[in-house]
Amino acid sequence: MLKKLFFILLTITSCSVRNYDLENSLNQELEKYDSSLVDHFPKKIYNSYKSTSLHYYDDFYESPHLYLVCNPENFSQLVSEIKIKSVEIYKSNTTDCLNIVDGYINKKNRYYYDRTKRRFKRVLNNGSCNSLPLPNFYSIYSDNKINSNKLLKGFDYYLLSSSKGTYLDSTHKIDTIYTLENWEHGYSKGIALNEKKEVAIYWLCIW
Repeated sequence: MLKKLFFILLTITSCSVRNYDLENSLNQELEKYDSSLVDHFPKKIYNSYKSTSLHYYDDFYESPHLYLVCNPENFSQLVSEIKIKSVEIYKSNTTDCLNIVDGYINKKNRYYYDRTKRRFKRVLNNGSCNSLPLPNFYSIYSDNKINSNKLLKGFDYYLLSSSKGTYLDSTHKIDTIYTLENWEHGYSKGIALNEKKEVAIYWLCIW
């Protein structure tokens, strides 16, 4: 009986234990940005999140960004809160023209568009789109064929804030030929939610 009780307690404890390695990596990335840009990211990561991954880039191939994919606890509460806080909501099945940051990049062509070599000649002419800038999640799902009119299947995008302006220092500032028309520099932050799978993607992208 004692062995059985010990096993139950061990199971409960292990499920609630924090994932320190991933949490430390996340905190290191969060420290790179102004707190107002990353205050929507979770403060703790638990093993009970089932599946959690961190994606970040800060180099000359694309705009600096930070993505956290997880199955947060109290998912229904997160959905309720984010619907109230969001300034815009974009459904994955929308047919509207959308402004996607680095929307031309995918896993196959990422290294071709080296901004430092100025190989990319076409200006991203999305000036007629009405949406605020949204992230390109190509690095998260390999089967994602995202473009200016398509979001991740099953995910609704809850945009918390987006603004024009310079939020990067001179060493990371992006050449405007690679940015959205009328959005030469700025940031976008929010959470994409898949309510069926209870998956959340926290994002911040700066360009």
